[in-house]
Amino acid sequence: MLTFFIIFELIILSSYVSGDEPVKTLIYIDSSNQIIGPDTHFQITIYCNPGQPIKSYEFNIIFNPSMLSASSVIEGDIFDSYDTFFNKGNINNSAGSIVNVLGLIIGSGNVTDQGSLAVINFTSLSNSGSSSIVLDNVGVANENIYVPVTVSKDTMQIDVVSPGFDDNTPPEISSVLAIPSSTAQDGYVNVTCDVTDNVDVDTVMVNISGPAGFTTVNVTMNEGSYYYNATYTHVGTYDYFIWANDISDNRNMSTGNSFVIEDSTTTTPTVISNIDRITSKVLDTDPAFGWVNITCRVTDNNNVRHVYLNIINPDSSNNCLEMSPIESNKYGLNSSNAFQKPGDYTYYIQSVDDNSNTVNSVAYSFTMPLNYDINMDGIINQKDLHSFKKHYGETGQPGWIREDVDNNGITQVLDAVLIQNHCKESWWLHIF
Repeated sequence: MLTFFIIFELIILSSYVSGDEPVKTLIYIDSSNQIIGPDTHFQITIYCNPGQPIKSYEFNIIFNPSMLSASSVIEGDIFDSYDTFFNKGNINNSAGSIVNVLGLIIGSGNVTDQGSLAVINFTSLSNSGSSSIVLDNVGVANENIYVPVTVSKDTMQIDVVSPGFDDNTPPEISSVLAIPSSTAQDGYVNVTCDVTDNVDVDTVMVNISGPAGFTTVNVTMNEGSYYYNATYTHVGTYDYFIWANDISDNRNMSTGNSFVIEDSTTTTPTVISNIDRITSKVLDTDPAFGWVNITCRVTDNNNVRHVYLNIINPDSSNNCLEMSPIESNKYGLNSSNAFQKPGDYTYYIQSVDDNSNTVNSVAYSFTMPLNYDINMDGIINQKDLHSFKKHYGETGQPGWIREDVDNNGITQVLDAVLIQNHCKESWWLHIF
């Protein structure tokens, strides 16, 4: 067995050759600590010998689930000199797989020295035999791109389970707001809030009770910036509160708030109402994927000549864009370009009738988040990496979730690299 491992190491070293081609980064399993036997504890180490400076890695493992049981997946020492983000992966003992193990350096820096990526502790089961352990979907990246790799394979007995996590911290609910706080019958009211958690938010719901005739609602709020946008027919005061729980089922509730629905009238010469903002499912400053649609209703004793959307940009500059008629008394503007800059926006509607009378609506504010700020809380940090971790390895249409930072349809280690390249950066934050 000792001779085998000496030969194995020589084969590994011989893979480095001189020439014009870049030296490939070598990934391999060191099985020198392998102990085969029923109900016996042992461990393996995944090693990396960089062929050029590296900043991150990812891999899966395929194995025989009838042979092994594991106790932990531990981060290796290759990035020991840096702050790191490490994902222990998702373990499926029935399928015989460990997927989405990931590690990366937070902030600037890279390594060129050999080191371990992960150490995995196991216990063999009572069955006799061997399990083929295969490194799969191995990726190693520098600051910008994946680097070429060579992967070797070994045979041992392995199965992995993830350690538990003791989380007793409830989510925090803040910035609870109804926009507008008062509007006419059948007008939209958008209830918004920010919810954060030390691990991850699971569910956010709003409870709304109102005047006689209104049926209390308790409904899940839309994700991203959490919101619930609806119309109300019954005149009177509506009371609402937010409640949230995290993935460990810790719960929290906001204080009570209210908004008012007023009786409709037709005596006001010009009325701008039902101002509504709908965005792409994923807020994105890239115009190829992100858009903002703002609509309103304008009624006037005279003919409405123009309806404008006035925008105050994050740098305090102004845009005035004409809105298009959609149907009787309704106007809208859908733009992929008007909100490309990250930061706080303020906007209001302006109506001009045939007599050149001008009426402005109240102003509304929202924030267009920086794309690297996954949870949109105003600072790029570990929470964004935890959000990425929740969706790591998923695929979809380009731009389908914020965790797919480069919008290529796959959440992979390069997205995590792009996030951490901006780690600890902050930007101005307002209410969505």
